[in-house]
Amino acid sequence: GSASRLSARRGLFGTSTASRSDGGRRMGGGVCDCVLTHGSCAAVTALLLHAAREAHFTLLVAEGSPDGEGHRTAAALGKAGVPVRMIEPCAVARCMAQVQLVLCGARAVRQDGGVIGDVGTQTMAIVAHAHKRPFYVAAPHHAFCHTRHLDASAQSIVRGVPAPTNRRILLERPLR
Repeated sequence: GSASRLSARRGLFGTSTASRSDGGRRMGGGVCDCVLTHGSCAAVTALLLHAAREAHFTLLVAEGSPDGEGHRTAAALGKAGVPVRMIEPCAVARCMAQVQLVLCGARAVRQDGGVIGDVGTQTMAIVAHAHKRPFYVAAPHHAFCHTRHLDASAQSIVRGVPAPTNRRILLERPLR
């Protein structure tokens, strides 16, 4: 599938004889021993699940969404035997020193290469750049737009259905 083509083409993940029990600390052959992502994106999850069959790595998932999207990614990779740690989005800069690769999803990819992602994507990209870490975006083919910029109406089309309201937050912070 597309995940195998992407991982093979980019050489993001190699193979290792390290066991999962060592937490991915003993790596060989250019294997990423720590990957950072955030939220939930089907393309990112598929790529990481494919890579988990061939490589050993630890996944850090930054979770800042009130609906817990990152926990879905963590659960899927945890089932595949990948060691997963959840972190707060404010800890991204603190954890970046141990990360070898940042992989995020995108709601849309513009013609000029600009990415429209979840809240926190730009911050992760800036921190990754400051730490000289590679930053990759995984997106399905239908996320590529034939425009250089998106106005508010086009962004709402890209976004599709608004995120469901989280009742817990409304109860904690009632609308006035």
